[in-house]
Amino acid sequence: MELNPDDDRLTHRMVLARHLKRLRKKAGLSLREFEAKIGYKYSYLSRVENCHQLPSNELAEALDRFFGTGDLFVDLLKADENAALPDYGLMLRKEQTAVQIQEMTSSVVPGLLQTEEYARQLTFVGYSWDTEAQIDKWVSDRMHRKRMFKREVPPHYWALLDEAVLARPIGGSRVMSAQLDYLLQVMESVYTIVQVIPFNCGGTPLVGGSAMLATFSDGSTIGHVEGVMTGGPMLSSARLLKLARQFGVVRSMALSEERSIGVIRRYLKEYERAY
Repeated sequence: MELNPDDDRLTHRMVLARHLKRLRKKAGLSLREFEAKIGYKYSYLSRVENCHQLPSNELAEALDRFFGTGDLFVDLLKADENAALPDYGLMLRKEQTAVQIQEMTSSVVPGLLQTEEYARQLTFVGYSWDTEAQIDKWVSDRMHRKRMFKREVPPHYWALLDEAVLARPIGGSRVMSAQLDYLLQVMESVYTIVQVIPFNCGGTPLVGGSAMLATFSDGSTIGHVEGVMTGGPMLSSARLLKLARQFGVVRSMALSEERSIGVIRRYLKEYERAY
């Protein structure tokens, strides 16, 4: 698990790295000497100390045994892994008052544009071990988020979708047909723009994850980024500026709204022909 060099928060992994370096130096050991003592490679220990990689659970246990720190390193590792799970709390609390929302997604339709059945199929695939009642609640919560579009003046919403979003048949042809038809409907609103990033544009800053920027009436902005099993808010001005630049790059690669509608209709026809 690699670390995010742009993260300006004091995280559990940073605390873990600092404890390791401090305790090693207190023991009067160089990294080479520590390698011989604990049985893990110098390069691995160096990456952990410099906050470039998390230790394995085995190394965390070995560090606790060596330094006599109880479960300190094991607990810090577990806390970091838990914190790495996507945290939507801040964005969910704030997004309902946003005046502008921008989203980029590389693999699935953004939650605010999902039909109920698409959301259900997607949630079931990701959480099939949970109860049906829990899945129902998550789907209901996601649908409830869309109430912002019923405001007297809804937020300006701008979505950038990788073409893979359209090509991936979540739930099968019928579910995808309904989902793409819904996309075309929401694109009729003057408040909503959806653009497709075509396969032939090559790599983009979007590949492999998704991101959101929400702007409020006072001009303030918050962001949220996520990948596979990782995610969290972006609040610092430096990180928000970087994310805004990435949005700009992706937007420059996207098809016009008119051409995007044509691509969505093409996929819609293909799904309709499949059943």
